[in-house]
Amino acid sequence: MNETQSALSTHGGSTDFTYVADSGQFVWKKLDQDSRVGVKYGYIRLEETLYHEAAEIMLDSLLQQCSDLKREVDGLQKNNMRAKR
Repeated sequence: MNETQSALSTHGGSTDFTYVADSGQFVWKKLDQDSRVGVKYGYIRLEETLYHEAAEIMLDSLLQQCSDLKREVDGLQKNNMRAKR
């Protein structure tokens, strides 16, 4: 949990946000500077996962994003070539 909190909060995160890992959740809240009230922006449920399973999921996601971006770039390049004619 400590490593996850450290990674997601970039070792301290934004000074406008508070980060808490508690009861299986990582929660981030934005702190209103005037009222000092925290507004919950979101949370992620945390669960223990074997490293190789988490790495495989992340790698699959990155490969899919890369493929999607390449397809988008190809489409934009084709449109650009047509527009230049």
